[in-house]
This record gives sequence, C-alpha cells and structure tokens, in this order.
Amino acid sequence: MIKKYIEKRLNLLLGLSIGLVMALLISFVNIFGLFDTFELNTLDWRFKTLHAFRQKPDDRIVVIGIDQFSSSKIGRWPWKREQQAKIINFLKLYGAKSVVYDMFFSYEDEKNPESDAKFVDSVKKAGNVYMGSRFMPVEDDYKQDLKALSKSKMQDNSIIDYFDISPVDATTLISKNKKLGFQLPFSSLEKVAKKYGTVYAGEADYFSKIRYQNLLYKNGNDLYPSLSLGFAKDFLFENTFQDYIIKIPVDEKNQLIINWHSGKKEKNSGYLFPYKQHSAWRFIESYDNLLKASKACGVSPEKFKQILDKLNYYEKTGENYPPELNKYLEKIPEDFELKFDGNDPNDLFRNKIIFIGITDTSTTVRDLISTPFYGEIPGVYLQANVVDNLINKNFLYKEPKSVTISVIFILAILTSLSIFCIRNSLFGIVYSVGLNIAYLLISMYEFARYNWWLDIIYTELAIILTFSVSSAIYYVIEGKEKIKIKKAMSSYISPQIMDEILSDPKKLNLGGTKKELTILFSDVRGFTTLSENAEPEEVVKMLNEYFSAMVEVIFRNNGTVDKFIGDAIMAFWNAPLPIEDHAYLSVKTAVEMLEALEKLKEKWEKENKTGIDIGIGINTADVTIGNIGSEKIKDYTIIGDGVNTASRLESATKEYNAKIIISETTYEKVKDKVIANYRGESKLKGKDKLIKVYEVVGLVKQGEFV
Repeated sequence: MIKKYIEKRLNLLLGLSIGLVMALLISFVNIFGLFDTFELNTLDWRFKTLHAFRQKPDDRIVVIGIDQFSSSKIGRWPWKREQQAKIINFLKLYGAKSVVYDMFFSYEDEKNPESDAKFVDSVKKAGNVYMGSRFMPVEDDYKQDLKALSKSKMQDNSIIDYFDISPVDATTLISKNKKLGFQLPFSSLEKVAKKYGTVYAGEADYFSKIRYQNLLYKNGNDLYPSLSLGFAKDFLFENTFQDYIIKIPVDEKNQLIINWHSGKKEKNSGYLFPYKQHSAWRFIESYDNLLKASKACGVSPEKFKQILDKLNYYEKTGENYPPELNKYLEKIPEDFELKFDGNDPNDLFRNKIIFIGITDTSTTVRDLISTPFYGEIPGVYLQANVVDNLINKNFLYKEPKSVTISVIFILAILTSLSIFCIRNSLFGIVYSVGLNIAYLLISMYEFARYNWWLDIIYTELAIILTFSVSSAIYYVIEGKEKIKIKKAMSSYISPQIMDEILSDPKKLNLGGTKKELTILFSDVRGFTTLSENAEPEEVVKMLNEYFSAMVEVIFRNNGTVDKFIGDAIMAFWNAPLPIEDHAYLSVKTAVEMLEALEKLKEKWEKENKTGIDIGIGINTADVTIGNIGSEKIKDYTIIGDGVNTASRLESATKEYNAKIIISETTYEKVKDKVIANYRGESKLKGKDKLIKVYEVVGLVKQGEFV
C-alpha cells in the first residue's frame, strides 16, 4: 500500500525534494552574501531605470556650491569667513528657511579675527544656521570638557522621542587604541549656531558607492544625532504637527539605506544633479552689490531690499512707480545687478532649505562621493539627499533576509513542481520564465511605488537553477517515455490532444467527462461520380488535398479533428482545451471550409478534374469525451446523442438543399454573429421529437446588424 502510494505521488515527492534542496542551497549562498555585489548592481539598475516613476527630489532644497567659478574669483579654499557672512546675510534678506553647512569650521582664523567675527555675527542674526561636527580619535591625555559637551548642541537624548531608530556605538568610528573626542565648531561660532551634528560620509561599498548613513550615535548614556537627523527633527516638529514617532527603516547595522534621487536624464551627459545648485560667488557678489546700492541710497540693506521688491512689483505689473520710489531710482548704481540670471531671489530662496558645501574638484579639500546615479558628485548632495528622505519620510525599505529566504523556498518549490506535476515541458518553460518576469515586475513595481528593495539576484537564481536541475532530472525520468508516446500517436491525433496527453500521460487511461461541445460533421457530395470517372490514385490525391485544406481551417479556428469517416470529417470544439466562443468558431470554420473548397474547385477545374461539394451539420450539446477504447487501442473521441444529432443535421442539408445546417442550441449561441435563415422544424432520422433547424448563409461583418 505504501509502495503504491509512493509510486502514485512520485512526481510530487520529486518536485518537493528538488525544490527544497535547491532552496536550501540558494539560502546558504544568500546568508553568506556571495552574490551581494551583483544584487547591488540590480539596485543601481532599478534606481536608473525607474527614477522617472519615483518620488521627485524636494524642490525646497537648494545647494550653494563652493565651486571652481567662485574659487577663480575669490581664490583657493579656504576663504576668509567674511565671505560666508555675505552668503548668510543675503539668504536672511531673502527669507531662506534654514542654512545647513556640510563643512567644518573647527578652528578660529587667527590671522583674520575680524573676518571670523563677521561670520559669527551673521550666523547669530540669522538664527537658522546648522553646522557640521564629528567624532575624532584623540590621545589618552587629550583634555576636553565632557560636562560642557554633554550639554552641547551636538548631544540630544530626546531624539528618540521623535524618531524610532537604534543608535550606533560612536566608539566604532575610531581605532581601538584611541579615545573618543569631538570636533566642534570653534567656540564663538558654536554658541550662535542653531545646532550642529555629526557629518560622516560612511563607508563605500565594493563599487566605491555610498549607500548607507549612520543617523544616531551613542557614547555612554548620551545620544548624538547626525547633522541630517538633527535638522530633520527641527524641521518636522517645528513646522508640522506630529503626534507620532517616525519610524526610520534601517539595515542590520542600524544604518539608513539612502533612497537616492537624481535630476532629469540627459541624452549625452548623464543625469542632472537632483537639487538646484548656485555658485557661492553669485551670493557674495550680489550682496556686495546690494550693500553698495543701499549705501548709495542712504538706507540699510534691509530697507533697500524692501525698496527693490517694490520696484520689481511695479515693473512686473506695468504700473507707474509711486513718487516716493523715484528718488531712489536716481541713486541706484547703473551697474547694480543681483547675479541670478534675471530671476527674483525671493522666488529662488524664500522658505528654502539651503545646503552649502564644497563642489570644486580643484580645491585643496575635495569632497566627492559616488552614488548609483553619479560616478562623482559633491558630498553636500549626500546630506541634502538624506534630509530629503527624512523630512518627506521617503525611505527605502530593504526586504529582510528571513523574508528573502522564505520567497526563495516558495519560488524554488513552485518551479520544481511546475516541471514534475504539470509534466509539460513547454508549459514548464513558460511558467518558469513567467515566474521570473512576474517576480521581476513585482520587484520593480514595489521599488517604484513603495520604495521596497526586494532581492532579485537570489530569488531569480532560485528559479533559474531549480528549473535547470528539475528539467534535467525530469528529462532523464520522463523524457524517453514521452518520445515513445509522441512517435506512436502523432500521426493520428491533433496537436492539441498530443499536448494534453504529453502534459499528463495518465490521460491515456480509459475514462471521460461530460462537457458542452460544439460538433461539426461534413460529408462530400458527388464522391460516387468522382470515383467512377477518375483513377483510384487521382481520387486519393484529391481527397488528401481536400482533407488537408479542411483540417487546416479546423485547426486555425482551434478545433479538434476527431476522425475521418470515409470522405466525411468529424470535428469538435471546447476540448481538450476550453474555448469560450466554441459555437461561433465552429460555424466560422464551416463558412471558411466552403471558401477553401471553392478555391480547390477552381484549381481542379483548371486541371480538368471533377469538382465536389460538401454539406455541413453543426450541433451544440453535452456529450461524453475521453480516451475511449481498449487498453491496447483507444481513441480520444466523443460519444452521445448530441454527436448523432450533428451527423443527422449534415444529412439534412440534402433535404433542405443547403450547405450548412445548425441546430437551435447552436443558433442561440451565435445568432448575433451569423446570418441564418429559419428552415422550420425537422424530424431527424432516429429522433422522436421535432427540432428547429437553421441554414447559415454567412457571418455578420463588424458594424453590421442581423
């Protein structure tokens, strides 16, 4: 009993076993991360391929670059800090929401204390400037006021009341033989900055790309947010009502996976930068021009800015300037200009988040990183992008390894079972390819729509390897048997039946099912005259030519040829594969058979051969279908009263002098698609009851009405 059960379930057991073995193998490969670098390639591919369908970069973020143009005007970096003061002052005048420096001002400029003082004063007046700081290794004898540091603007133990994220041990950033120290803005600047936080680019991966960010550090009992997280806290909870803690998705190292943005894709120059960037020199020169003009007008820079806004308003509206403004027009220097290509700085910077960083690759301090979109991009865009992720809660979620392994098991088992249980090689290929494509499309959709990073390499590898191994084993076990079956039966059954039998050889056993089919009978008229007037070889040749043409029409319309009965053809629809419009397809076949016969008759007439005609009967009914016969000889055929009715309808075509006669059951299914004449009720041979019959004279063309 057990042996019989095992034999009966052999394919299922084989499919499950091979699927489990392959899933275990791929899962171990996944756990040890042997192909993680390839998975990162697929992530980059998704970023680039789907960037047009994903959330766009936040246009509230603007970058000011210490670029090559600025260096050519001012000189190589570092500059006197009064230049930074001009940038801050200009941004304050034009209503910038916040200013975030992606750089360090750790030491006072002893040679230019007045310049430092101007910078400190501008930061104090602005009240919205954030500075970079960092952890650093120091010697054991290095002295720092830890008590003061614990109360500094770098430390914030309340951060976990706003964000759900676990901290990283800050000591991991320094070597083991060193002590943890802090590099902060110089003293006077530290006092006036709104906040400062750690700036750390993070470790690059195998491809030298930055993908992760540490957002929160812990040292002792204190928490230290990164610059981006500290800023995000202020921005979100000072400007929007949040009655819940924001959960930040992280990887197994408690790092944020950066959801990288890009600008528009250019044909020949790659991707534009994600955020609008302006040269620092434009702000410095514009502020100098503004100071010069305000002095000429005898007013403060703030008052002159108000005057300038009014002048711009009247210029845009075309209205005349009020008299009180005319006196200033004469005093404004002729060369006065704000260097933003004619754009109003109010539109460019009001309520914007401004990031300032080094973008010049020729400076003494290079700050460049690599991302999925860019081989090189200034590091300031890292901070800007992370802030974009945080303030918009636009996070990238990585599928946990446990989920990936579960998916690997499911896909591997489904792939293996598709080979061993469905037992159709073509379907197995289509199924596996379809499974591959379906999972790939799902992963792309989830990435584009919901920012989910689903594993592709390991899951696709599970499908491909499982399919390859399963197919090889299945061919060894079942391949030879199928070749024998196909060789023995392909000469007398239709391709559809062959596919069904090869997909499951058990269907060769006796048995059947009851199913609604549409049955067609056709018979040759004039065959006796043909056989009397032509040589036997010629008759056989004409019949073969006729049968070939008719069978081609039947197959073209998804029909199955049951058998040839002398010069008659029996065919049916809706088996072995279900066909929704089987009644119409059978009638369409009958019409096309007559058209094909007319072409043959024209050919035969040219060859001086006698022509033939045919009559066709069609009926739709529930009949029994299956492999009927003995254990040694069997035929996939249909039996039942509905088959006899179709045969009698074909015979009735002579009585009604018609080409195609269909039953009422068929007519009801096709009456809107065919042109048919009611021919009355007929008592068919062998039938007790009268049935309504219809003569088909054509098909309804698109746009016509019966």
